[in-house]
Amino acid sequence: MRAISCFVTSIALGLISCGGAAPGTVGGAARPDKAKAADAVDGPTQCREVGESGQPLIVDWPAHERTNLEEAMMSGVAVVAYDCKKLELLRDCRLDGQYGFLGLTKREEALQLVDADEIQANLPGFGTKLIAEFGAELKRGRSLDLAMVMAGKSRTTLPSATKADLKGKCDGATHFVRGAFVGAFAMAQGTRGAVRASAAIFGAGASASSDSKRLDQSREGEPQACGAVSPGDSTPPKNCRTAIRLELLAFSKGAAPASAPTPIEEVRRDTACPTGMVRSAGKCTTPTETAAHQCSGADAAECETQCKRGSVGSCFLVGVMRETGQGLAQDFSQAAKLYADSCAKGMAEGCDRLGVMHFYGSGAEKNPKRAAELFLQSCHNGLAAGCNDLGFVLDVGHGITRDSTKARALFAAACNGGSVHGCFNAGVVVDAGRGGAADPAQAKQFFERARQGGVVAGFKHGCNYGNAHSCFGLGYMHERGLFLEKNPAEAKKYYEKSCPGLEWSCDALGKK
Repeated sequence: MRAISCFVTSIALGLISCGGAAPGTVGGAARPDKAKAADAVDGPTQCREVGESGQPLIVDWPAHERTNLEEAMMSGVAVVAYDCKKLELLRDCRLDGQYGFLGLTKREEALQLVDADEIQANLPGFGTKLIAEFGAELKRGRSLDLAMVMAGKSRTTLPSATKADLKGKCDGATHFVRGAFVGAFAMAQGTRGAVRASAAIFGAGASASSDSKRLDQSREGEPQACGAVSPGDSTPPKNCRTAIRLELLAFSKGAAPASAPTPIEEVRRDTACPTGMVRSAGKCTTPTETAAHQCSGADAAECETQCKRGSVGSCFLVGVMRETGQGLAQDFSQAAKLYADSCAKGMAEGCDRLGVMHFYGSGAEKNPKRAAELFLQSCHNGLAAGCNDLGFVLDVGHGITRDSTKARALFAAACNGGSVHGCFNAGVVVDAGRGGAADPAQAKQFFERARQGGVVAGFKHGCNYGNAHSCFGLGYMHERGLFLEKNPAEAKKYYEKSCPGLEWSCDALGKK
C-alpha cells in the first residue's frame, strides 16, 4: 500500500496526531506549533504506513507511560493502537496470556537518528515532540543519539490473536505486544555522522551541558547494573528492567495459522519497518545504494546483494535459502558457512540452525557435542528455541552426557522466552519428575502457556509433516487427556509413529 503523507502537527494528551488541531495546551502540556515543527526540518515529515509487525523504540515515552506498560504486561497481554500517526498503549484493553523473561548475554547498541523521518519511524510514540524541539538542530547537522544496553526480553507464547479475543475497552486496537526488549537506555544530542559508543551517550545523557540539557531526563536504568544478568535468568536485574523496544503483531483477520512462522518470516517480523524504509544500523531508515540493510527475504538477489554489503541478517536468510532450496539452488555446505558466519557475528538464529545441522549430520559433520555448544551460544544470545534445543539434547543424551537437571532449567528458560515447545517440554519433565521433584501444579502452568501458544494445532501440523516431537506431543496429550480426548489407542498410534526417531516416544511404549 502507498504511504500516507501528512504534516506533523500536535501532541494532545501525549498522543501524536496528523491533522489540523490548533496550537494550544492540553492537560497542562504545551503543544508544539504546527509551523515550527514542519519548518524546522527539510520538508514535511511523512506518516508512513506500518505493517503487520513492527519493532518501535519506546525510549521517548515518559516514565509513567512505561510504568503503565509494565502494569499492563503483568495483567495480561498488552494491546496498542499503532499506525502512521501514533503508538498508544490501550491501558483498559488486554488479551489473555502472560509474559516470561529470558535473560541474555548483555548487549550494547548505539544508533543515530539524523532526520525527522527517522525519528518519526523509530520513535512513533512521542517522536513528534522531539522533532518540534530539535528540528532546527537536525537541520544544522545535529542528530539524536541513542544508547541501549539489553539485558533480556519479555515474551508471550501467544502467536496470533483476533479482535474477537480482546477484553476491555479496546476501541482503536491494531496490534498486541508480543514482547519487549528490557534493559537501560540514554538519549543525547550528537553530530550527524559521528556515532558515539554507548558509554559516551550515557555520559552525555546524564550531563547538563547545552548540547544535552533538553534530553537530561531521557535516560533510565544503569548500564552497570545490566552486567548482573546471566543468560537464562527469569527476572531482569534491578535498575536494568526498562522496556526499550517493543515487538508488535497485528490482529489476524482470520483463523490462526496452523504452523509457526518460517525462519524467513520470523526475521521479516523482527526487522519490519514502515513503508519505504529498511532496517539498517539498528534503525528504520530510507535505503541507499551503498549502506547495507536487512533484506526482506522475498527476493534472493536482494538478500545476496545486502549480504555482500555486510548485512548479517541478510546472510542468514541466504543461508536459509541455500539449506531449503527456496529461492536459490540447494547447497548445504554454503548454508552451513553462512550460518557459521552469522553466528560468529552474534546472530542467535545462525547458531541454532548450524547446531541442528551438526546434531543430525544434515549438511554438516554429525557432531552432537558441537551442536550443544552452538545451541548454548544461541540460548545465551537470547533465542528461546536455542535454549529448548539444548535442553532436548541434554535430556536425551545423544552424543553428550545426559543431564536432565540442566535440561529442565533450559526448558523453563525457553518457555519464558516465548517458545511453545519449550513450555510443553518443561511441562513434560516437571510432571514426570525428571531432573527434579515432580510438581503437577507447575507442570499445569507450563502446559497452559503451551496451549495459549497454539500447541495442539502446531503439533497436528508438524506430525502431518513427519516431525517426531510433534507426534510425541499428540500421543502424550491423548494419553493424559490434556487438551485432547483421553484415548490410549490414539496415544499408542502417535508414539509408534515417532519411535524410534524420538526416545521419549520409545520410553512411552516401554521400548528401550
